[in-house]
Amino acid sequence: MDEAQLRERAERYDRETRICEGYAGSAKSYVQLAALSLLVTLLFGRENIQGWLLLALFAWAGVVVFGGLYQYFVFRYLENLGTRYDLLPIVKRARLLNDWANKPIVFYVLALLSFYLAAFGLIFEILGS
Repeated sequence: MDEAQLRERAERYDRETRICEGYAGSAKSYVQLAALSLLVTLLFGRENIQGWLLLALFAWAGVVVFGGLYQYFVFRYLENLGTRYDLLPIVKRARLLNDWANKPIVFYVLALLSFYLAAFGLIFEILGS
């Protein structure tokens, strides 16, 4: 591989890294807000958890889980990309999880959908009471 190809691959990798860092920062914000909302809801609404509020709690928990999985798999994705571009040394990982590491955006979308489901559940709970 010549130097021009290596430089082009490094530039593509840097671009992809910046994009993934943006999504990871956003996912981190969603996870923190969801964890705080989950904690506040459990602390102040323990005696009345049912209906829409129960849905919101499960959805907040989903945001935390899917957001955490996104953060894990996006770094695995960058690691895989770096090895594909011959920029990083090859690291042996479990093949079972490797497929998910190549599409971390699935977890980001699931976290985002869970966040909005939780918000709607909370709104409907407030409007219903």
